[in-house]
Amino acid sequence: MLPLLSALADVGFVLPFLGIAALVLAACGETRTALTWIAAVMLAVLVALALRPLALAGWGAPHFPSGHVTLAVSCYGGGISLLMRGRGGRAGLLVVLLLLAVGEGTSRVLLTEHSWPDVAGGFVVGLSGLLLTRLPIRARRLGPGAARWLALATLPAAAAGFTLSPWLDALLRRVADV
Repeated sequence: MLPLLSALADVGFVLPFLGIAALVLAACGETRTALTWIAAVMLAVLVALALRPLALAGWGAPHFPSGHVTLAVSCYGGGISLLMRGRGGRAGLLVVLLLLAVGEGTSRVLLTEHSWPDVAGGFVVGLSGLLLTRLPIRARRLGPGAARWLALATLPAAAAGFTLSPWLDALLRRVADV
């Protein structure tokens, strides 16, 4: 169960998932919202990547912040914030984001990939990506059709993520090592 939970926030899973979900939003006339969501995730990832060498040099933390928690909060948190917009308030969204971070973070800690400070850092970075793009605040409420299609798109998006994840994750790791 823990490896499965961890795999849901692998970059090789998140990219196809986010791409399909964003295409569905764009097809429903929500192109600006889709681009804002992509920007939130990419901003969070870039910040996480920029912090890695600083954390290693500064206090010897080679895995700070957790990229999995960063992706879980920025990608899934962004999608949930779009679906919840006008339906649960900001307090409800914060609870959901914390549950995402704790769930993903627990899997990473129990798999001995990260420490709790790494997880907390990933939560802050993922949340920062959402807030800097103002996705949870600025995005207007999705129309019923767009919300329904976005919810339905999670099934093929997850299938694409599971299918492409091993290949895409390996490719991105090779590129990152260059």
